[in-house]
Amino acid sequence: MYKLLFLFVFAFYGHINAQAQTYPVLDGNYANQDLLTAKEVEYQKSLRELNQNTQLSGRQALQQLSFSTDTYAESQGYSDIAFWHQISLPKATNETQKIHLKFANVMIDELNFYLIRDGRQIKAWQRGAQQEWLPGNDKDAIWLTIPLSDQLESSLLIRKRSNSSLLSPIAFFEDKKVAAAKLKQKVTWTVLTSALILLLFYNIAVYSFFRAPAFIYYILLNCSLILGISVTNGMGIWLFPDSVFSSLHQFKATINAISLWSVFRFSLLFFNTKNSFPILWKKRFFGDTILISYIFASLVFNYQELITSFLSLQLIVSFMCIFGLVHTGAQKNWAIKSYLVAWSCVIFGASVETLIFLNVIPYTEFSSNVYPVCTIIELIGFSLAFAEKAHSNEINRKHQLITDLHTGLPNRRFYFTQLETKLKKLALTQDSFALVTVQFTSQDSMNHVFGPEKADIAIRQTALVLNLTLLQDDKAITFTMPNKDIACLIKTSTNTLAFLCKDKHKLDEIVHQLLDVLDGVVTIEHFDMQHQYSIGAALYPEHTNNIDTLFRYSLIAADINNLCSDSWSLFNQKYQINHIYQHKLLARLKEDVREERLTFEIQPQVELNSGRIIGGEVLIRWNNEEMGKIGPDEFIPLAESAGLIYMVTQMIVNKVFAWVADNRHIIENKHLSINISAKDILRSDFAMQLINASVCHGVPPESFILEVTESSFFEHNKTVENNIKTLKDAGFRLSIDDFGAGYSSMHSVMMLSPAEIKIDRMFIQNLHKDETSFTLCKTLVTLITELGAQTVAEGVEGQQTINQLLEWGCQVGQGFGLYKPMAPSQYSELLNKNNNLSFIHLKQEI
Repeated sequence: MYKLLFLFVFAFYGHINAQAQTYPVLDGNYANQDLLTAKEVEYQKSLRELNQNTQLSGRQALQQLSFSTDTYAESQGYSDIAFWHQISLPKATNETQKIHLKFANVMIDELNFYLIRDGRQIKAWQRGAQQEWLPGNDKDAIWLTIPLSDQLESSLLIRKRSNSSLLSPIAFFEDKKVAAAKLKQKVTWTVLTSALILLLFYNIAVYSFFRAPAFIYYILLNCSLILGISVTNGMGIWLFPDSVFSSLHQFKATINAISLWSVFRFSLLFFNTKNSFPILWKKRFFGDTILISYIFASLVFNYQELITSFLSLQLIVSFMCIFGLVHTGAQKNWAIKSYLVAWSCVIFGASVETLIFLNVIPYTEFSSNVYPVCTIIELIGFSLAFAEKAHSNEINRKHQLITDLHTGLPNRRFYFTQLETKLKKLALTQDSFALVTVQFTSQDSMNHVFGPEKADIAIRQTALVLNLTLLQDDKAITFTMPNKDIACLIKTSTNTLAFLCKDKHKLDEIVHQLLDVLDGVVTIEHFDMQHQYSIGAALYPEHTNNIDTLFRYSLIAADINNLCSDSWSLFNQKYQINHIYQHKLLARLKEDVREERLTFEIQPQVELNSGRIIGGEVLIRWNNEEMGKIGPDEFIPLAESAGLIYMVTQMIVNKVFAWVADNRHIIENKHLSINISAKDILRSDFAMQLINASVCHGVPPESFILEVTESSFFEHNKTVENNIKTLKDAGFRLSIDDFGAGYSSMHSVMMLSPAEIKIDRMFIQNLHKDETSFTLCKTLVTLITELGAQTVAEGVEGQQTINQLLEWGCQVGQGFGLYKPMAPSQYSELLNKNNNLSFIHLKQEI
């Protein structure tokens, strides 16, 4: 591109030099010869001395001024002095009775022409930008028809005075060629004007779709460029009324200043300087201050006084724009390249225009049209830039629609709108493949503990690592996104990921590669935790050839996997039947929870050394009219996954408290244990809800023990710690349930300071069957005793077990070998009978 620009500049100067010949006569070319020139300074000085304001006439100027070519160069620049030119005209011939003069600079404030012959003024014209044109014409630039005499030679005197450039491009035409020259000029102006306006409106229409703040600066920039061209090129005389053109000429410096400021602001926003070059963005107000000050200065000072500062600012703004192009050019997109071409053309055209009016470059038909043509190229360049930007925006829009905002991975929309085509192509080369789904089942708990944002961050981190792992495995299918990124993993929801495996026979291999990542430690707020997850897979086309059904089957398999100990589960048709049953079960559970139809039973807890009942554990029961009795092991996990567990807990707690309030003897020197879920204790308002319920029913918190599974605790979790402290301060006692069966942690014991610890039934039932269970159970009893907590053995069924537990120092037992769970009324009656009975009579008949 730079080579093409260099060649264009080289050709341009070659064309200029080719036309910079000697003074042409009647050939339509602009003169490149010094004219006889005189200053009006001495005459004006003498008039001031005589207190006269009369303007020098053409006849007087010819008689009183001294003309020479020495001052011609001075008369072509910027000056507040009035200059006169003298041009000798030939006699008329049979072929040439009159000649036509074209004066291209329409920006001169005062411009007068005088035809002198034999010492007499034959004709006069007034054509200044700030003058009324006399005699009037059709306003098609400055054209003069000069009659010649066949007897005498004539002189044409030109007087000019202006605050702008005094450049005097003059061309002479034969009578037979002037009509064609005028038509050519009008055609050129029509083409230039139409091209400029049409391209401007096209770009405005395209750019308006972006609704970007740079839009207004683009309009200002190009409107100011077109208005500036209409003044300097002469088109303004033809396009606008006299008053409008006069105003444009008067405020030409202001128009140029606005164009500079517009370029500055537009470039800042077009290049997204706020993100790509923040230092410049922070300093933008300095540029605004300077350029806006220059705009106001242009309203006070004339163009001649501001020309130097304008050129300096033009160079500075151009440098900043080019610097921005270089800085952002590393992106190497067509929008940047198109802008580079467009702005380079504007800089080149503006520079040529400035050099012409500084009389550095000759004024020719070619050079006079360089700036308008460069502006057209600039508009074309911007249209290409906008088209590329629109294309880029469309790609980004499509990319955003089918990708996750935070990870950049394909999202659910991608799966259901784009993947089907991919699968059809894949089916041509692959007999079968598998969709694997990973569900993070700990998402809800993490939301309660850390908040949704940080819980999402934990899954995002793991998802990105999983994607990198899959990209390194040729068994995983890759997807190319609209922005050319490559991914394997699809983020179908906040807590669900999916990917495709090419070979169903290597499913186990690829899943086990991911287990290392899934089982890895994730750090949130200086807390190390592990994800809980389930993995399911479904085969295409064995299980289904429908993309929607395939996804549903893999989710069903993942749900089943959550209930078993396998590392992953493959879909089976019986799972679908079970899944339908689960949905039906959940619907009935929601209905019965809402209607408070769930009940509870009590299983007594016995002091082993005396046989006395010291309390009981509340066990929730559900007997649905349609589906019958459903065990807690089946519906409690369902309630937790569906978010119903908190309502279930609140309902049972209120029912138990109401029952105790009506039967206060139940808690005389005894307690009741109530199970609470991990989901409950992770709620920030759980403790206060429980305390308010006890106050409402008038039951003492000291009579209740809250059992929490020890695997449900999170280290350094403020929510859990606050709930525990509030409950203990209120008088509730705490118990660790199923101790030894979960992720045992001494920190949980220290944080809870439990009143009791319950040894899981797994150890008790295998006490005399397994030497390992025997040793572990003995160790646990000793440990709990040393911790100062009450030991409760679950699953006690035989006298031998009771004797062994008593020998180790276990205080309390619970199990079918002692008492089965019973209705609240039966438990109340049992307590009345049990008060004075020995252990041998306590033993329940089975």
